Amino acid sequence: MFAVIVVATFLGHGPSPAKPEVLLRRAADKMGGEAALVAVRSKHASMVSTVTANLLQEEWPGAPHPIASRDQAWDIDWSGLRFRIDRAGPPHLLYTFSPGNALFMIDTTQSKLSPPTVAILQTDVMLQSAERVMQLALVTPPNAIRSAGTSTIAGRPVSGIRIPLPATSDTVTLWFDDAEGYLNATDMRRNIGGYRNAIYRTEYSQWVHAGNLMIPSFVRVSYNNDVAWSFTLKKAEFNVPLDDSLFRSKPMDNTPPPPATVQIQMYGDNVMRLSGPTHSSVAVREGNHTIVLEAPAVPEQTIAMLDSLHAHWPQAPVADVIVTHHHFDHVGGIEPVFKTSALVHGSPDITAFLQSFAVGMGDPMPKRKIAALRDSTTFAGGSERVVVYRIPNTHARGLVVAYIPSQKLLFEADLVTGTPMNQRELRDFVQEKRLDVTTVAPVHGPAMLWSDFVAKIK
Repeated sequence: MFAVIVVATFLGHGPSPAKPEVLLRRAADKMGGEAALVAVRSKHASMVSTVTANLLQEEWPGAPHPIASRDQAWDIDWSGLRFRIDRAGPPHLLYTFSPGNALFMIDTTQSKLSPPTVAILQTDVMLQSAERVMQLALVTPPNAIRSAGTSTIAGRPVSGIRIPLPATSDTVTLWFDDAEGYLNATDMRRNIGGYRNAIYRTEYSQWVHAGNLMIPSFVRVSYNNDVAWSFTLKKAEFNVPLDDSLFRSKPMDNTPPPPATVQIQMYGDNVMRLSGPTHSSVAVREGNHTIVLEAPAVPEQTIAMLDSLHAHWPQAPVADVIVTHHHFDHVGGIEPVFKTSALVHGSPDITAFLQSFAVGMGDPMPKRKIAALRDSTTFAGGSERVVVYRIPNTHARGLVVAYIPSQKLLFEADLVTGTPMNQRELRDFVQEKRLDVTTVAPVHGPAMLWSDFVAKIK
């Protein structure tokens, strides 16, 4: 959500680094002095945030992703550990956090933030605020600060220190520019999206005056060299009064959600489309077992789907589940499948991601039944056959589609409902493979005639 990464090259560059306290004091002096930094209690900032690509989900390298720039405003109460992040739409995003009140709103839909999400956001806000990073470093006991040695970032020699993050077991490395003395970047390790134990780097540059402080006007965030987003500062004010109403949202509706339901559509006797509120799966009965194309978005919906399949085909348990790709809304409901005897299949690009999905940094790796798909993999049994293809595309690395010859049905994810380029990629792939398709069944949205889909492509 808020930073850039370039993996440091750990090469020596001349004499030993200065002592941590020397590096820290020099940077503090550059930014306005220790007293001014420690005195920061609140912040109001406006900026333009630019998302380079959805790299937290490991998009296809080199894909022509549109760059999305949005105005964004931050109100932060460091003393009370409260924050409000307001990003212009579409869609309009609003995060508000204060102890006991952590909410997220997309346009008019509001939901609670989970404790792990709050912890990530708090760390992100801190790392993307150079003055807060320095403030924490300055109040860290000297015996808790360690030297991180020397390195090179973007061609500039840097020297580093490592400090603990409050109330966590994590540490963050601060890299200081050897020539200028400023805070150049911070590094920490993180599991997020398709990345495990990744280097999460925040880089600071283009320093400007903001009151009695010098702060970076440009901040970038990356994971293992993959640039995720950046911020260009428009205005920043420190120690401004922040009204309590900024950190409150409308009361949450605590009515329990309705139970998960599944709508069923049959294609012959052995092919079933199972639809929930936002996602659809397809199940194919192959003799004495069933293959499922895509688990739903959330565990509750996956459980409802598995129950429906058992009720309809009790003698054909689910043996195989195909994951089309690794985006959050396509793997969010996979965990109940891992608790069954089914084998989960994904492209070679995402099998490691599936193995570590929802596993904490320090947690042992679970034993999961996962298999890698080939460029085309055929599942056959009884009178049915399913062919799964890896499709070249600009939406997601390792994306697969599935074809069911008996019904001339193509199952796909995010291309029918994607960009015009995505739609052309799907059409051209079907033509190249000479698939005889009558119906296309997307994960999102209704099934449609293939001829209708092709006719609307621009």
